[in-house]
Amino acid sequence: MSGIAWSGSLFVVTTDLSSGNLFTSGDGSHWTVAQAQGVGTQGIAWNGSLFMAVTQDGSVFFSPDGNDWGAQQEYISGYPLYGIFWGGDQFLATGALGAVLQGIPHFSIGGTLNNLYPVSTLVLQNNGGDDLELFNNGSFTFDTLLPNEAGYDVTVSRQPQSPLQECAVSNGSGIIAGTDVDDVVVTPSASTASSPVPM
Repeated sequence: MSGIAWSGSLFVVTTDLSSGNLFTSGDGSHWTVAQAQGVGTQGIAWNGSLFMAVTQDGSVFFSPDGNDWGAQQEYISGYPLYGIFWGGDQFLATGALGAVLQGIPHFSIGGTLNNLYPVSTLVLQNNGGDDLELFNNGSFTFDTLLPNEAGYDVTVSRQPQSPLQECAVSNGSGIIAGTDVDDVVVTPSASTASSPVPM
C-alpha cells in the first residue's frame, strides 16, 4: 500500500501494483477493489469534493466518489509521481529527483441566480456537496474548484421558504472542458403569496 485518504465517509487506499488497483472501505475493515487507473498508483488526497491520485508513470487521476476514476492528465510529469497534497486552493504533487508539480489545473463552477425574493435564501449543491447559500440575485461561484474533464451537477438542496418558491436549474450539469463554467442559471418560480417584487 502506498497512500490513503479519507473523505469523511470513505477510505481510499492506493497501491504500487502494476495493475494500479485501488481499494475502498467505509469502515476500514471491509474493502472493495476500485477501478484500476494508471501504472503503480502512489499518493492520494481529498479536497472536500474530489479524490486526486498520482502514479509512477507521471499521470494524475481524479474521482468524486473513490470508485469511478478519470484522467486529469496522463503523463503530466516527465518523472514518476509519489505524493499529492491539498493545500486549501490547489493540489501539489511530488515526484522523483525532487520534482514538484504545482497548480494542477482546476476550474470554477458558477452562474446566475434570478427572481429570488428579498429576505429569502436558498442553498445550492454541486455533485451532492459543496453547499452554497445564496441571499441575493446575481452571479455565484462554488468554493471548490474541479479539474478538467470532471463532471458537475448543480442542484437545489434547500428551496426558498419566505415565500415558498420552487427553483429551476438550467445548464446545471456537464463535463468541464478546459475552462470555468459560468452559465448555470437558477430561477425560483413566482410565488402566489403576497410578497414584494424581487429586486
